Amino acid sequence: MRDEFWTTAPAYGGAPEAWQALRAAAESPDLETTRLIIEAAGLIVARPDLTVAYDERGARYELPCYALSDPEDGPLQDAGPAGPAVPDPAAADPEAVAADGGGGQGDGAGAAVELAAPVGAARN
Repeated sequence: MRDEFWTTAPAYGGAPEAWQALRAAAESPDLETTRLIIEAAGLIVARPDLTVAYDERGARYELPCYALSDPEDGPLQDAGPAGPAVPDPAAADPEAVAADGGGGQGDGAGAAVELAAPVGAARN
């Protein structure tokens, strides 16, 4: 399912290069590499879980949770009769939900969220 998303993602709009960078960032082994990929591509991450990003032209890129991690990587919530269990983003990152007002469907408006400290920033 993840490969199908990434194969068809450019059809959702935006620049193919941005989709390639988002995929590379989502599949990178560590946070520092992810941050460097995002910066090099000129993308702005609007949610710390990488589910919403913008390019330099203002195009919005929305990534489903299943494109970012395996379902077994986090807690699941029961979807009941409507379908199978899905990852619960609130359980994985409650601060992201709080920053979004708790609705989970934020439009990403407002300040961009940094994945980590800026390049060259002093670390304590």
